[in-house]
Amino acid sequence: SASDKIALPNSTVMPILSVESLDQELSTQNLTEFFVDVFEATAGDNQYDLVTKLEPILAPPARLDELFPGLSSQQKQQIGELQDFLDNGNASLKLSLWKKLQDAYTMLSANANVVSCILRSIEVINCEILSTAQSDRTDDQRGLAMLRWLCDVDDHVTKALSKIMEDKSALRNVDDEHLISTTNAITSLLRLLQEFALCDDDLAVGRIAPPHFRTQTALKNFHKCKDKLRELYVKLFSLLYTLLKEATKQMSNLFERPEEDLTAYIRAVHVSFGERQYCKHANKLFVKLARTELLSMTSSEALSPELAQVMFDLYCLRLRSWMWH
Repeated sequence: SASDKIALPNSTVMPILSVESLDQELSTQNLTEFFVDVFEATAGDNQYDLVTKLEPILAPPARLDELFPGLSSQQKQQIGELQDFLDNGNASLKLSLWKKLQDAYTMLSANANVVSCILRSIEVINCEILSTAQSDRTDDQRGLAMLRWLCDVDDHVTKALSKIMEDKSALRNVDDEHLISTTNAITSLLRLLQEFALCDDDLAVGRIAPPHFRTQTALKNFHKCKDKLRELYVKLFSLLYTLLKEATKQMSNLFERPEEDLTAYIRAVHVSFGERQYCKHANKLFVKLARTELLSMTSSEALSPELAQVMFDLYCLRLRSWMWH
């Protein structure tokens, strides 16, 4: 229609300009300027400016007004365009932006915000693993892509656990919505790795035959891969515990007996790991976590057989329950 076009009488090259084309060109320029500013930023630049640019773009769209109430309608439109672009792009781009934000917070010594960025990155990877882009690939392509993403998950989970265990307040900026979304991502990844654990069980009891390899190098790589997946399995359950513990504080109305719930979690996971002989993996991460948590609890139930088993797994000490009284 005529309202969708702009006449340029003094231009012989382009006498009529489409408003839609103009909007698309302006949008493209805005996108280009944004990514140039972000990815060309250095450690010497103002990190607060970088945080201000990235936080609204990476925020959940449904919570934009809640988290950033002072935005104008034009700013919201520009942010919406950037978010749409990221949603339609690949996961690597979004992870790069989270890494940029994480680095900026690291420069500002904002440890709690760094942890939040790491957890959000885990959510992005989980979404990518579950996406149709993965299901449309061949089995070989999907298998290689899955291993690559799981390696990234392992890296992020390791960093998150390290910071959470060093700083008791590391999760203070993870609100209830963030806590729930990250917990959902972790449990989704654990469901995926549970398939590996069940296959590992079948291999251990001889229910299925191990694959045949032509060379010793391939066989060693196979065992290394199994150990890495076992370690990730242990790390994910350890990270899930820290999120559950934080949930008992932030959502206390949902936990009538938080200490008993945490003890039950430790007991259930510990039994499962013990039966699979996973307690030794990830440098005995889970049993070390269990020792610290059980010793900090006040209930006598926690200071009995479970703690005795933990001490045996860690130090080969055979203790009786009466020794704790």
